[in-house]
Order: sequence, then structure tokens, then C-alpha cells
Amino acid sequence: MGSGAAYVVAGPPAVGKSTVARLLAGAATRGVHVPVDDLREMVISGLVLPSPDWPAVLADQVAAAREVALTALTAYAVRGYTVVIDDFVDPAGLREYDDVVGSGAVTAVVLRPDPEAAIGRARQREVTAEGAAYITEGVRMVSALLEDLLPRLTTVGWHVVDNTDLDPEQTAARIRAL
Repeated sequence: MGSGAAYVVAGPPAVGKSTVARLLAGAATRGVHVPVDDLREMVISGLVLPSPDWPAVLADQVAAAREVALTALTAYAVRGYTVVIDDFVDPAGLREYDDVVGSGAVTAVVLRPDPEAAIGRARQREVTAEGAAYITEGVRMVSALLEDLLPRLTTVGWHVVDNTDLDPEQTAARIRAL
């Protein structure tokens, strides 16, 4: 792909994906953080938020955002930037990344702390009861989903990092060591 390092950091909500992605990109001489959530939120009219039913329009929005993220990764990496995509786990199992992960072009990591630890982190950062409830449900739902997806993800080449007892800097260091 190029001379820059490339990472995809994924996982359930509130596990530190964005914080760790920013640390990985920030540690590079030239680093880029590509948050898929931000790309999805570029949809001004018709944005569908993740939910248990996962409608086709949501799957399509996620696929489009991931396509843009991978294009950005390639464009920056060939110019020598370290690029870090941060994304969430979906029912399809992050399949849009299969080719780049399987080829070894990126280091792909699923953050997988204890769900209750992630819920505790989420409650600290959410300012409304509604927001905390939404994130709590999301953490539990996606953590359960992840258990079913892990055999496929690890077969493709994803690494699993349990960051329950790691702070963000330690998590980033563990990822860089892969």
C-alpha cells in the first residue's frame, strides 16, 4: 500500500477506540485518524443510527462510510502517513475490511474489554440518562455479537486486545507491538 503504517481499530461502544486511534496516529511523525462515525454523520438527511434491527439502509450507510475510510487510508498511506481507522463492530462482522486485513496491508485490532468495564466508562462520559442507557444497551448488544464474530475475524487476521486493565496509552503500545 505504501510506506505509512495502517491500522483499523474496532470494537463495541465505549471501549476506547477513538482515544486509542488518536494516540496511534498522534505518535507518528505524520498521522491521520479516520473515524467512521464522523463519516457516517456526514449524512445530513436520512441518517440511521445503529439499532438491534439493523435495517438495510443502515448497512448501506455503514458500507459507504467504510469505503470512504478505506479510500482515505490508501490516499494517505501511499504518501507516508500512518493512518488509523476507528470503527464499530456490526452484524456483518466488518467484512468491508477483509481484503486489506487478509492481505496484511493493515494491522486490524478488535478492542474487547470486559463489557461491564466498558459500561462503567460509558457512564462516566455520558451526560444524560438517555445517552447512558443507549450506550449501555449498545455495549451489551455488540459485546454479545462480537463473541459470535470472533472466530471469523481472527481467521481473517484481526487481533484481539483485552484492554480491561490497560489505559489508552498501554493499549496503543500493545497495538504498536503487534
